[in-house]
Amino acid sequence: LGYFSSNRPGGKGGDDIYGFRISEKPGLRTLIFKGKVVKTPYDESISGASVIVRDAEGKTLKQVATGLDGGYQVEIPYADVVTLEVTKEAFSTFKETYNPKSLQELEKSSMKIELSSFTDVVEEKEGKMVLDLKDFFFTSGQSNLTPEITTELDKVVKVVSQFPKMQFSIETHTDSRGSRSSNQKVSQQRSDAIKAYLIQNGVNSENITSSKGFGEDKIINDCSDGVYCLDFLHQQNLRTLFVVENFEAISQ
Repeated sequence: LGYFSSNRPGGKGGDDIYGFRISEKPGLRTLIFKGKVVKTPYDESISGASVIVRDAEGKTLKQVATGLDGGYQVEIPYADVVTLEVTKEAFSTFKETYNPKSLQELEKSSMKIELSSFTDVVEEKEGKMVLDLKDFFFTSGQSNLTPEITTELDKVVKVVSQFPKMQFSIETHTDSRGSRSSNQKVSQQRSDAIKAYLIQNGVNSENITSSKGFGEDKIINDCSDGVYCLDFLHQQNLRTLFVVENFEAISQ
């Protein structure tokens, strides 16, 4: 029931108080998300990306697609905790959960969501599509992970989180210095150490199809057993590859 005052004709004089019934409930509180989805690093608009808002239990509250300009707007009934997820084939996945405080900030401004193309994080090496990383090297004869190595492995963790359907194998290779058996042994230990680190840091074991040490079996230059080579030539054979096994499926 609502009330208002009026001096309309037919009253008892002066301002009279009138009552009225409200036939509908007041509008429900809502949350509005708006923004733009772009491709890094040049902020190119991504159209047709799926923008999904989920509740705390993972139930989909609303799903829309970005327009030609990459823009989107989503309105949902108010919730204390929501997850915003943005996906598109051949692009990374964005997923972020917001609490009441961060929701207030999110509603105040337009959000720019950056996705990367899968082709931007891979390169071709040795006839294979592999993750594009800086070269890193183990201490001679060792399999312990140095800070230099874990820095690159953390990049692998990030890529897998962005492309959760990616499947890859781990390959480690040595040069020909030392015995073939010792090279085989240490390269397998290195592959095992890398796999263990990735899993400990959030990579699902199902993403890793295999982890194999090849020792000196796949030398990529002429520096095989008994051939004198300068150190930098031997170093070319010391390599670790993260081979994407389902590149075609993800990149299309």
